[in-house]
Amino acid sequence: MKENKKKRSWKRVVSILSGVVVFCTTYALILPAVTMSKETYCGKEAHVHTEACYRSQTPLCGKEEGEPNEGHVHDETCYELVKTENLLCELEENDEHLHSDECYEWIRSDHLICQQEEAKASEGHTHTDECYKSEELQCGKEEHEHTRICESNKEDVEDPADWDEAYKELASEEDAKTRILTVAKNELGTKENKNNFEIDEEEKEHYYTRYGHLYEDQYGDWNNYFTGYVLKYANVQMM
Repeated sequence: MKENKKKRSWKRVVSILSGVVVFCTTYALILPAVTMSKETYCGKEAHVHTEACYRSQTPLCGKEEGEPNEGHVHDETCYELVKTENLLCELEENDEHLHSDECYEWIRSDHLICQQEEAKASEGHTHTDECYKSEELQCGKEEHEHTRICESNKEDVEDPADWDEAYKELASEEDAKTRILTVAKNELGTKENKNNFEIDEEEKEHYYTRYGHLYEDQYGDWNNYFTGYVLKYANVQMM
């Protein structure tokens, strides 16, 4: 029974560990996809220059495509032949044999009867990838890698008119302390906007607040700005 209990205990431990391993592995596999799917606001397309970025749409080799040309060199058949009086035939002329043109020697004249012009043989040209390669970028895109700052939505800000509207009736309250407490209480729960941020040289993130916005320092340390915000909308003048 003890052995069975030990075995059952080990099975539970192994099962739990297996579940942890499966969870960690699955999370590790989907994490890059989650990271890549984050919305960006930099207005730029993620792009890395590759060989395709240097490829022109038109050939740059300066050559025309064409079929191979065998060329032509004039030979004996290209010139007119002239019959000479030199008899090559060894037969004597008689009733059975009369000398014909074939019996005499023919020599080549300078008269060209060929209709073709002499031309060197050409291999022709077919455009390859080398014909489209350029040392200058052809893609027309800026190389850009999305970083954390690309995820900052700089347009996600509040409208100061909304703050004026929220506290416009508070000025009728006579007691300054009451006005201060009212504004301060109304601001409970207000948080930094982590969708809108800046990153400093030490890679520390600073988030947008309405208090910094009021003093034209949207990402500044808002502790002191909060005090000024409360006094402004409580209509209390600092002495």
